[in-house]
Amino acid sequence: MFKTIKNPVMFWMFIIFAALNIADVLLAYPFGGGETNPIYLLTGNIFLMFMVKAGFIALAYVLAASPVFPSRFTYFTLILSVMLSFVLLGIAVYSGLLYHNDPSLAVQAASIPKDVKAQMYAQFVGILYVLPFALCLLSFWAYDKSEKYIKYGEPDADWWKVWKSSARK
Repeated sequence: MFKTIKNPVMFWMFIIFAALNIADVLLAYPFGGGETNPIYLLTGNIFLMFMVKAGFIALAYVLAASPVFPSRFTYFTLILSVMLSFVLLGIAVYSGLLYHNDPSLAVQAASIPKDVKAQMYAQFVGILYVLPFALCLLSFWAYDKSEKYIKYGEPDADWWKVWKSSARK
């Protein structure tokens, strides 16, 4: 029933992704008032947040175990999504550890109104995930569309020969 993840890069990305998600939920549980996850803010239910994260982990497993992708762009998008999620989840786990070491921080965070937390979360995700994601996808798209017009190797231009010979000195 379960496929093995044969791609070692995808295997370790999945392990890290799953571990960060689980750590995020476990660290959020005792300090729910300081949590900024939109699912928790909307429902106040840590179990629902855990179930959604479990769904993301299951989806990540299915994608990581698949050796076939429709295109290089799709595969790149998956890797980019997971890598950027490492940043967000790493910061979430770090803040959970801060709350754990100093519970007064969680008390202070709990006093922030939910709408302000939601706005801060949206800005945080926008700056650290959506903006880099869009820039990277646009860059890959431009690379993919323009690659057919170039050749790899050393150019025949005189400037290249001069630069290459001076770089070796």
